[in-house]
Amino acid sequence: MKFAASLVFALANATADVTSTSMGHFSLKNAAFPSVAQFSGSERFLLCSSFGALSSGAIYVVPGIEGAVQNNTVSKL
Repeated sequence: MKFAASLVFALANATADVTSTSMGHFSLKNAAFPSVAQFSGSERFLLCSSFGALSSGAIYVVPGIEGAVQNNTVSKL
């Protein structure tokens, strides 16, 4: 997950009219393919897979991502 955040930060710094401020972080081992998803009638959530070349994988659902971003409480997830 930190890799994805680093990419976003690098992109924001490469564009002159975009600024960013860290809102905290949380860790997922071997995180890959993060996306924000939503089921019909549900709140948005972060959907992220985690896997390694020689290990088993997992899928994580992180509810409350939209509220955490709006309220600056990402590190409490």
